[in-house]
Amino acid sequence: MTVSIDQLRKFTEQLNLKYQEVELSSGKALLLGFPMGGSSDRIFGIQVRSYENGEMFEASAVNLIPTELCQKSKHKGPFLFYLLNTAWETKLGAPEVDKDGEVRVLVEIPLADAEMTLKQYDTI
Repeated sequence: MTVSIDQLRKFTEQLNLKYQEVELSSGKALLLGFPMGGSSDRIFGIQVRSYENGEMFEASAVNLIPTELCQKSKHKGPFLFYLLNTAWETKLGAPEVDKDGEVRVLVEIPLADAEMTLKQYDTI
């Protein structure tokens, strides 16, 4: 296995990041929480997991924008175009929107023949 949930947990602890272990329908993941900055009480999370027997790593930034804001916005069209354009110009990670308006940024790394390192994890 090239990266396991145990290894992701160790990396997270080595970087002194706070996390919760969560159960997904596809297995376990870690949810790392980060304050949005300023005096805001909002926190967005980065969910990390491995899948396909550890050959794939995924980091997904969640709770970037409240879903209800996207659902109610009269600017959906221009915003979606902005996200597509941003994806085009971004080297690592792709912004996504699902049909209920949830916005996230997804990074998927194939690790079929390599082990993930702490430095890679920290960079992502």
